[in-house]
Amino acid sequence: MKRANLPDELFDLIGQKTFEELNATEKALVTQHLTAAEYDELRATISAFQEADSSLYFAPSKPPKEARVPLWKRIALYPIPLYQVAATLLLLLAFTLLWPMKSNQMDSTQQLEVIQAKQEGIPIKEDAYPDSLVFNL
Repeated sequence: MKRANLPDELFDLIGQKTFEELNATEKALVTQHLTAAEYDELRATISAFQEADSSLYFAPSKPPKEARVPLWKRIALYPIPLYQVAATLLLLLAFTLLWPMKSNQMDSTQQLEVIQAKQEGIPIKEDAYPDSLVFNL
């Protein structure tokens, strides 16, 4: 028996009916290629594969990349209630207004001392500042 050259109709019959359920034309087609025992053997093999195939469970896979939303979009489009946004802005405003401000700018007397030092040609190098220009912030 050469199973490589079996017609497709034969495999359809094997998957659907037992040898006893075949009508006369179907039995004639089967007996041209197989005996009844070989037919039953192939039917048992194919039905075992069908049962094994139906018992397999495939876990759902991740959605394709184009269906997934990027993280930055999920964060940017996350719905936030308006009252939370307003409360956050009010807190930020209160902290910026109530926080004690330190001025990094020199007052007018210090600015005059720097101008005078430049006019007098006092060299200002690292670690060699004139005492009149040193001040603590």
